Amino acid sequence: MPEIPDRFIKSIVTLLGDGQPKGTAFVMRFGQMVGCESYYLITCEHCTNRNVQARFSNGTSIQIEPDRWCKSPTGDDVVALDITEIVLDARGDIGNIDIGDAVRRREPYFGIGSDLYMLGVSVDEKDIGVNNPRARFGNLSGFAEDDVSMTQGNNAERPCHLGDMRSRTGFSGSPVIGYLELPALDSHVNYRHRLFGIHSAQHRERIEIFSAGNFIAAEIPSSMTRIVPAWILEELLQHQSLIAERQLRQGK
Repeated sequence: MPEIPDRFIKSIVTLLGDGQPKGTAFVMRFGQMVGCESYYLITCEHCTNRNVQARFSNGTSIQIEPDRWCKSPTGDDVVALDITEIVLDARGDIGNIDIGDAVRRREPYFGIGSDLYMLGVSVDEKDIGVNNPRARFGNLSGFAEDDVSMTQGNNAERPCHLGDMRSRTGFSGSPVIGYLELPALDSHVNYRHRLFGIHSAQHRERIEIFSAGNFIAAEIPSSMTRIVPAWILEELLQHQSLIAERQLRQGK
């Protein structure tokens, strides 16, 4: 398993409703020039249908109303909120995942079979008042294809990656990251981490339940995770409203 960068762990944000963990978000860095970068809170649209409290790795919390989020123009289950000032004020105490690490549509070494992990909130655990991200591991089972749509967490029918990740409730909004082992000269192993996208929903499986000679057809969540591709996040961060905020902040 990889050694997960500390800045990735510190990028994870707990979403709370009525004081209880409900889902996951993470901080994304956008921009190549130092001093001109912007930071965004990224999560699933279906996690933001009501007011949420976002709690960052340094303990900072903010209340967010549903209409403050910028939604994906393609309808994918992902939203963004500019939090640049919050991250800069934290002076490194809040981590981030760089949009430059996003997996594009066709890249060598990051296809079916890639090793994956995701970082998120396990709502089955008692909340202790501070963020305590958990990792789950798996492999990429299917790469998103434009002509193959699946139901995402917001009921949108859109292309998705499929990951065999054994997800659990609370991981919606989690970043899904692929990693590649790179042998080093000193016999150690280095890892290359790339962002595949955001966990939106669990793939569903049909089963039959037998009882007293009868059976009932049912659907249950499977270990397969539906992932909004990272290139959709890139497109979202080029939304006109977010561009306008960046230009205003940079005095353009």
